[in-house]
Amino acid sequence: VRRYITLLYHNHVIITFHISSSSFFTIRSVRTTIFKIYPGFMIVAFWIVIISMGYFTCNMVIWTTKKVDPPIVGVFPGLLFALPAFRNTAPTSPPIGCLLDFAAFYWAMLVAICCLVGILFRYISQPNAPAAAKK
Repeated sequence: VRRYITLLYHNHVIITFHISSSSFFTIRSVRTTIFKIYPGFMIVAFWIVIISMGYFTCNMVIWTTKKVDPPIVGVFPGLLFALPAFRNTAPTSPPIGCLLDFAAFYWAMLVAICCLVGILFRYISQPNAPAAAKK
């Protein structure tokens, strides 16, 4: 007589214990399709944000010397708070240091910090607007 004890964890991990005269232990992990696709989408989304914010910063700081307004400066700290929140939406919230972090998250944070420093430097160093003429 073979007896099996099966445990399901979030419908994707199956642990089976086979109880008999010679007992054994088996762990089989099965991931659903969304668990495979969503982290890849997150990596692509992080890189899209990195490239667009880097281009925006280079356009404002290096290529043209447009005036940086205070609302533009506020976008980058918002990005620094939004990136970790988006990272935490990964399936089963993987621990820090997973492939998702090394492939995109750490790079996104690094580029966001560099862009913030560049925009702040440009905002501080830009000339003030001329004073209004008195009548």
